[in-house]
Amino acid sequence: MTGLINMPDARFNPDGTLQFGLSSAHPYFNFSASATLLPWLETNLGVTQISGVPGFAVEQSGFGSGYGAYKDKTSGLRLRLLTEDAWRPAVAFGVQDPIGTKIFPRKYLAATKTLGETQLTLGYGSEQIDGAFGGLRYAPSWLANWSFVAEYDASDYQKFPFAEPTGVANRTKGVSYGVEYRLGWMSAAVSNQRGVLGVGTYLAIPLEQKEWIPKIAEPEPYTKVTPRPTFAQWQEDPVHKGRLYAALFRQSFKDVRIRLEPNARLTLVLTNSRISQMSRAVGRAARTALAFAPLETAEIRITYTTSGLPVATYEFSDLRKLNRYFNGLLQRSELAETVTIRYADPTSYSEKEKADLLAALEDAADSKLLYGDDGNFISFKSQDAGLNQFQIKPTFSTYLNGPNVFQYSLGVLGTYDRELAQRLFLNSGVMLILYENISQATGVSNSTLPHVRSDFSQYYGGSALKLDHLLVNRVYQPSERTYAHLAAGYIEQMYGGIEAQWLYVARGTPWAFDVTVDAVKQRDFDGLGFQDYQTVTALAAVHYKLPYQSTLTVRSGRFLAKDVGARFEIKRRFRIGMELGAWYTVTNAVDNGIAQEPNYHDKGVFVSIPFESLLPNDTRVTTGFSIAPWTRDVGQMVNSPVDLYNTLEKPLMLDMHKSDGLVQLGDMADDYNLPYLGSPMWDQPFENFTKLTVRDWGDAPSAMGEPGAWETALLGVGAIAVSGLFDASLARAVDRNIDSQTIHGLNTLGKWLPVVALGGAGLAALSETDKRMSNTGIAALEAGATGLLVNEALKYAVGRARPVDGLGTTDFDPFKRSDASFPSNHTTVMWATVTPFAKEYDAPWLYGVAALVNAGRIASREHWLSDTVASSLLGYALGDFFWQERRGSGKGPKVLVGPSSVTLKWETN
Repeated sequence: MTGLINMPDARFNPDGTLQFGLSSAHPYFNFSASATLLPWLETNLGVTQISGVPGFAVEQSGFGSGYGAYKDKTSGLRLRLLTEDAWRPAVAFGVQDPIGTKIFPRKYLAATKTLGETQLTLGYGSEQIDGAFGGLRYAPSWLANWSFVAEYDASDYQKFPFAEPTGVANRTKGVSYGVEYRLGWMSAAVSNQRGVLGVGTYLAIPLEQKEWIPKIAEPEPYTKVTPRPTFAQWQEDPVHKGRLYAALFRQSFKDVRIRLEPNARLTLVLTNSRISQMSRAVGRAARTALAFAPLETAEIRITYTTSGLPVATYEFSDLRKLNRYFNGLLQRSELAETVTIRYADPTSYSEKEKADLLAALEDAADSKLLYGDDGNFISFKSQDAGLNQFQIKPTFSTYLNGPNVFQYSLGVLGTYDRELAQRLFLNSGVMLILYENISQATGVSNSTLPHVRSDFSQYYGGSALKLDHLLVNRVYQPSERTYAHLAAGYIEQMYGGIEAQWLYVARGTPWAFDVTVDAVKQRDFDGLGFQDYQTVTALAAVHYKLPYQSTLTVRSGRFLAKDVGARFEIKRRFRIGMELGAWYTVTNAVDNGIAQEPNYHDKGVFVSIPFESLLPNDTRVTTGFSIAPWTRDVGQMVNSPVDLYNTLEKPLMLDMHKSDGLVQLGDMADDYNLPYLGSPMWDQPFENFTKLTVRDWGDAPSAMGEPGAWETALLGVGAIAVSGLFDASLARAVDRNIDSQTIHGLNTLGKWLPVVALGGAGLAALSETDKRMSNTGIAALEAGATGLLVNEALKYAVGRARPVDGLGTTDFDPFKRSDASFPSNHTTVMWATVTPFAKEYDAPWLYGVAALVNAGRIASREHWLSDTVASSLLGYALGDFFWQERRGSGKGPKVLVGPSSVTLKWETN
């Protein structure tokens, strides 16, 4: 992350910056990666090696002394609470190393203000930062690219890991200073940390840039002028259709079907093996069809497919306008009025006309040696006019662990994919490992769970030639927006078996849903055989599109080690095409072989890299990798090469709905809509949400003055008093059954249902397509946040003892107990959050769900019955108040676009 030398600041890299760094200050050597995932959110991952400290004792199993120096993986995040303006500083809150070993923990609040060429920072930290810190960065205009940094380092070095044996404990707080130099994406720094030399080098990659390399090698669209036949000539002589086939094949169009209908509509069904943007591929196909279509053609219809599955249909009803657009004589906004884009119908994928195809082909296959121009550094690819392809390409795998921090495998992967029949494919891959040291990267797994992944390194040893995958895959499209596939064989490097998947995409909404079932058996470490372990996994996944081209995916069900739980994934697709994401898995597995973390939660980050951004021409080829702190057996899934959502997400969920669906249709930069303005609410969420809530608070006095308000409040007080009569008896009943499964289940629900409710409200508030849902979600968040503030004040003022304290129902100690019983935070938040949804969507059953939290908090012995009754009434009142505030017509943020201006309007009454 950005910062001073050792101390943090409130500066953020520009949105979409991915930064890698190497730094050293004895005894620490750090590799770090950070990303500005949102304008107000930065995250980081790092590995720290501590010189002079062995990773494992010699007598331990596994590596022993061969592991080398101690290495620890850390992660952290930082939130920008306030954006800097003319008068106020930027303010950020950060936390480092909150999970895992937690040996480098720190929390801090920092403020940074720019004054001319100097940035001043003040902050306060805890844990390894002991109290106040500060510093400045001076970047003189007369010395371009250079900066001078000084800081007051408030680190408590005695709290650092292995402080005594490394001598770090002798360091004290004090002033450090350094110099920085930046050149484009790269920077370097040297510092004097009170006698300790620090050096670092960094690479900051802008992912929100339109392109890194100009597309100077991109083939031009088809512009050759050819004589067009009449309708009758087309019907009589197949050579005309054959010419269109051939022209399309030469532009990397595959799996082509051409049909001229009696109503003079020319229909094309096709895909493109090279062009990454669906609408751009459709535009090139439409331009080519115009050049060869019969003179009487009245409409062109193009259905784009992926892996034999129809995705979207483009209907061009005014060919005169289409031709004028391709010739630069018509704006895209005018053309858009004559184009219809819809989800593809299953009937659009007809049988191939083999005779026409063979007549059109000059060569049976297009084979060539590629030096980077198709996405691989050096590869050989042979692909025919259909979906059959043979390819050889280099592979590079890494493992972030082990004696050398980075372990890797370098090899060559040969793949052969063949369409055996319509929508029936053979997918195969053979790996030749040229060099690897991953097989020496880990010790013996001591997991008490089935070793579904923890023995992964053993799959890299043995024979250099390995079968990567070999399966037969049948794909289906039962109906519009519904897809399925059934596969059997060697699915991946570690498992073989049968896989079935069903995917549904909701119309006009940001939702998609899929179910995947795998019946698999674990493969031998080497060869084609199988081990004894077999299992069935079943995972249901919900995919939800968020602002900033982000996607939240929640998978729940049964994982490879037969553990049950949920995996949460969040990713963002940046303008350059790269995707950054992270996952976190919670299951019921307990691995007693991990002494420090028997309830380990699988987690990590993943990156998808399109080679289009790295090359001077377009390509659909992508690569990617993932990094996890440890490769455990908890929450693991089958790595299928034929996942439907991954295959269809870009054309179906992104390209089809980007702008007007015609982006780059004419191979020109002609976006007539304004650049993406972000979200008025979520570009600065903490500031805007606080302003909105405070403004709504201003209406509270008038709400209290409405007829019947005080009478209702008195009835609520009476209900609390009556429920108090049953506090003691209900608490005794809980004590008698404290070990029952029902009590444990209610306790769990009471803890986590409010978290789920707040998360759901947050997702609703982020909706860009349903303003009703968005306003309801914002109301729920306002009510929940306000409920927490009110609760904390009441807890301190009332000071009631909890049932678990054993002091009885009438023990009160006002203004002295900060963690008092009355009222219940969980219950208030739950009722405050569900009430706006219950009222907006006429769903009274949500109150029944909220009542489970009441029962759960009583079952936990944290609250009395009357505590939860009071909390329910308070939460309901707050939820109703903010729902009324938000449901007023026109309230909330709006962007108003005029002929010469863009205005943010926010009505609050």
